[in-house]
Amino acid sequence: MDAILTVNGSSPAVSPPLSTPDAGTYTLRCQTSSGTGSSLAVSLRVLPKRPSTPRLSLIPLSSKYSPKLKCVSNGCPKPAIRWYKSLDRTGNGENGETPAHATEMSESTVKSLSFIHSPVMCCARNTEGEECSQIYDYDMNRRSKINEIDDEAPRVILSLRQSLLLRCKVEGQGQFPAPEWQKDGKILDSHNANYLAGDSAIKDEIWLLNDKHPRVKMAYLFIASANANHAGLYNRRDYKNQIKSVQIHVPAEGFLSVDMEESKTLSGLEESGFCLKATVSSHPSLQRCDSRPTRLWMNRYTRHQMPV
Repeated sequence: MDAILTVNGSSPAVSPPLSTPDAGTYTLRCQTSSGTGSSLAVSLRVLPKRPSTPRLSLIPLSSKYSPKLKCVSNGCPKPAIRWYKSLDRTGNGENGETPAHATEMSESTVKSLSFIHSPVMCCARNTEGEECSQIYDYDMNRRSKINEIDDEAPRVILSLRQSLLLRCKVEGQGQFPAPEWQKDGKILDSHNANYLAGDSAIKDEIWLLNDKHPRVKMAYLFIASANANHAGLYNRRDYKNQIKSVQIHVPAEGFLSVDMEESKTLSGLEESGFCLKATVSSHPSLQRCDSRPTRLWMNRYTRHQMPV
């Protein structure tokens, strides 16, 4: 049997990152300088782990080129990453570019130019499950209609150290400025934010990047690692003085709440079509919600709702 790892002296043995195929029984053989040897059988288990929430970020290029988008996730087995142009992940998606060097994390990049007119959803999947992250888009030319499903999130809840990528788009003709970002009523500019450039070191601050195309201008806002200071009301203002807003929350810990009527009085006419409804709010998102009725409600149909 070939040696997997050889250590001379008393130095600690550090194995490379492990994956599920590495599980099994290994034999540890030790030998002193005088030739005395011993061996020990070691059983190694590699526990599977669902993918981590993908971290979306920007890779700035020169001013002549649009930035790239990067998605990173880890898990066991190592997750596969795919990019989608719809929030409901219709279609086959695309793989993007992966780095030539092998790492314990999955990483994929795509050109933002391919997603100018579509949403951006990045998903990481392995045998244990799937996790997705999106760019939160806000179109200054779009006006929501009554009864229309609006995919522009008015509120975003982040975990500590989670990344956030917002993108604001405005279309027009001729020369016009990119949308302006504000936080809690204050303009975000070089005095209280940072502009992404090719040599920027990403820290915990707020980063801005403007990208322009014929008749379309994009304004990105990127937070690499969210903390309590990033919570607040973020506004986007375009050259026509139109505003769209999103409230960012960064709770110190996760939460789970259930809202349901404690009692319900029904008339005879309502009884046949009665539905007991519970509203469940949580962060992070629930992996499973059990809505099986109790003994008293076995003859009733129940459902649950999980708002984003």
